[in-house]
Amino acid sequence: MQFINPNASNRMFQNISGESILSEELKNFTEIARRKRIEFIGEKLSKKTSWHPIPITCEEANLQKSESSLTKSQILSIINSLIPSLDDSDRLRFRSLSNKSHDELMNILQKIRNLLAESSNTNKKID
Repeated sequence: MQFINPNASNRMFQNISGESILSEELKNFTEIARRKRIEFIGEKLSKKTSWHPIPITCEEANLQKSESSLTKSQILSIINSLIPSLDDSDRLRFRSLSNKSHDELMNILQKIRNLLAESSNTNKKID
């Protein structure tokens, strides 16, 4: 097994099984986290928020980049297609979404995906 040479310009950062390649954003985590923290504090002080997590894999980074170009109606369509998969109690949290801003809808979409992932993980543990 060859260890990573931090000075090499052609290094690849993969998980142990080699299935996933780390995103460039995760490689620069410290700088991006610092910048996002400054932006977040500034937005909180000005009362507007649009927070997105730092992607870990290249697939997540590409998904996040492609989703940021979606229109509000496209995001609503995705959200509405995912809502039936949620538990009854969670469905009630996501009503009257047409009044929300683009950034709010992106955050809601991420919350729904997180809930579905948690539900999937819980079901796997039960099986």
